[in-house]
Amino acid sequence: SSGINAEYGVKGNVHRSGLHLSKNCILPFSVVGIKDLNLMPQLQNSVQLNNHKTFGVLLWKSKPLTATLSINKQAFVSGENILVSGIINNESDVKIKECELK
Repeated sequence: SSGINAEYGVKGNVHRSGLHLSKNCILPFSVVGIKDLNLMPQLQNSVQLNNHKTFGVLLWKSKPLTATLSINKQAFVSGENILVSGIINNESDVKIKECELK
């Protein structure tokens, strides 16, 4: 049916070393039924989500750890490739244990 839509999300997770907990970011997107997405140009725009975290307090506050997730557009049709990218900029002194995109 052409009226079926499904909502999904790309999840980025940064695991930090030490006592610091993981930091998650979720970027939503849609997969739509049989539609011509070219008739909806606003859905062709890429989507980006930035999330940052600092550590410590007041005078001992670190520089930020920033994670950016992006996908190539806002909606897709079934079978279409989805381009996902993630960038991590770690200006803090906290070591990153691992990163993953799901």
